[in-house]
Amino acid sequence: MMNITEQSFILNAESIDNISAYLESLLTKSKCSHKDILRIRLMSEDLLLRVVGSSEQPINCRFSSRKRFGTEVICLEYDGHPFNPLEEDDEYTNLLFKNLGIPCKWKYLNQNNLLTLQVEKRKSNTTLILLAAIIAACVLGFIAQWVPESIKAVASENVFIPFKNAYLGLLGALAGILIFFNILSGLCGDKDSEPLGKRSKRMFLRMPLMLTAITAAGYALLTLFFHITFAASAPGTPSQAGKLADLLWKLIPDNFVSAFSEGNYIHILIFAFLFGTILSKLRDYYPELVTCINGINRVITEATIKVCRLIPAFVFCCLLYLFISSDAKKAIIDLWKPIVFFLAVSVMIIAVTFIGASLRTHTNLAKLLKAVIPSMLICLTTASPIAAYSTNINLLENNFGFSKRFSRVGLSVSSKIYGPGCVLYIAVMVMYFAEKYTIPVNFGWLLIAVIMTVLLTFACPPVPGGLLII
Repeated sequence: MMNITEQSFILNAESIDNISAYLESLLTKSKCSHKDILRIRLMSEDLLLRVVGSSEQPINCRFSSRKRFGTEVICLEYDGHPFNPLEEDDEYTNLLFKNLGIPCKWKYLNQNNLLTLQVEKRKSNTTLILLAAIIAACVLGFIAQWVPESIKAVASENVFIPFKNAYLGLLGALAGILIFFNILSGLCGDKDSEPLGKRSKRMFLRMPLMLTAITAAGYALLTLFFHITFAASAPGTPSQAGKLADLLWKLIPDNFVSAFSEGNYIHILIFAFLFGTILSKLRDYYPELVTCINGINRVITEATIKVCRLIPAFVFCCLLYLFISSDAKKAIIDLWKPIVFFLAVSVMIIAVTFIGASLRTHTNLAKLLKAVIPSMLICLTTASPIAAYSTNINLLENNFGFSKRFSRVGLSVSSKIYGPGCVLYIAVMVMYFAEKYTIPVNFGWLLIAVIMTVLLTFACPPVPGGLLII
């Protein structure tokens, strides 16, 4: 650890402005954003006022700034009796520090109070990196048209396909555990907060109902544009109702371990809600268990965020492989109709969603679109909500002001039980195959198609390529 700078002050009501200005200069050198600097300065002044109020005499204090693994560590050391300004009855300041992702800690060491603030180095612009990866893939894909097929085959088999499969496997391994502990942690709460309330639970109930409504409307709309044969089912064919009943019975989980080993996300959701609901009632009797669950949740969340930093490389490989693959180009030509309808209806859903959100929250539509562009780029190029997890977390907590407890469980649940893009993808392909193979369609067939589409969406792994499994 290398000492960068150090300065001493006499801490009293009159010197707080000078100390705050010095803190601001340290944060500026750390390339902290202007918005975060203002927030940290205001919160730090509140902490300093608490320290000043704890003693009737002027307090000697020392500021030091050090670099540790790319993180700026700012320390305020002040003498006097042990006093922790973060343990006031009003915990608002401490919660703000947590939500900013800038940990603030206090300890009493060698008869001195030590207040430590950790400011991580400013992250690179995710949007620019992702755009660069997309542009590079397009340019190299165009150049690759003049590269011999043998070289492209070797690159695909030894680089693109292995990297894609390995990355999908890693995300898939994390996805089930992430969903389980995020939901469990959100439902049981922690020592500083209560479990999710009735409003949140109503939201989780509303999402699958909205998804069902979108699915039904999607099938009704698509029947107008596909040449569907409306007729009774052919004699001797298996009962669709019997298949549906068998599928519904299989939704009941019978093995906790196999739900994770097989990637059965419907069973994982059921277990998470079951255990989380019970633990929310018993959390006061088992505080150590709640603390342990929240700790595991933080570890899994941070691990997923770290893995998601490789998304630009994954996008680059997927797009470049698409450009150099003859099978992919042939498939796109054969499937022009479902692709066109999928894109058209997707744009319609996106437009309705954003306009509705803008009107409900009284937010400027252009600013809202600008804020979510990074997440949209990742989702559009990877077809995965988990791939955009870290970007979405940053957007919800830093741009929209959601608390970590609410945003992380809400995002995990919504990535599984609310996927209008998934149901649209499945519905378009179902109608395409019904047209292509002249399958007789009636009201019962459409009803079963709606129910099965929603269930398949719940079962779809929230990782890139998850819809291919479905």
